[in-house]
Amino acid sequence: MKNKNVAPPPAPIICKLNNFDEKLRAHAVLFAMVSLMILKEDETCVTDYFEYLNYFSTEDYRRFNTRITDKRNKEVPVNQLHFILFYSILHLSIQLYQSKRIMAELVVLIKEKDPVEFEESNKSLIAFCNNALDELRRDYKNNNALIIAMAKIDGWKISH
Repeated sequence: MKNKNVAPPPAPIICKLNNFDEKLRAHAVLFAMVSLMILKEDETCVTDYFEYLNYFSTEDYRRFNTRITDKRNKEVPVNQLHFILFYSILHLSIQLYQSKRIMAELVVLIKEKDPVEFEESNKSLIAFCNNALDELRRDYKNNNALIIAMAKIDGWKISH
């Protein structure tokens, strides 16, 4: 008789994300921005985004956030769910950084930051996200499940 209390095997690892110096800093900023948006009670665009995608929960996001922002993790092995989560956070971050309304709110929250310096860092983070998204699209264009997920993610736009 089969033991039903045995945990299912872990999902296969599809890639490893490099998490060295510059990338770690960029990942930390991107994930901190999304975490900040989750914590804001009056802003629901992130939770609406998670519900729209319906691939992962806020708890899944928090667990992955802990892994990818830990400086001891120089490489982060990811399965399909984590890949989709990472891809979606990159896409969401671009949307958030391009939203005039959300950026105005963030500038108020980060009072000591110079607005010109803040704008320049936003541009570099958007470029980082676009480069990462292009690389992920190119490298995983033969995985049908990922193609469907990426198309759904790319179809979502934030209301500016």
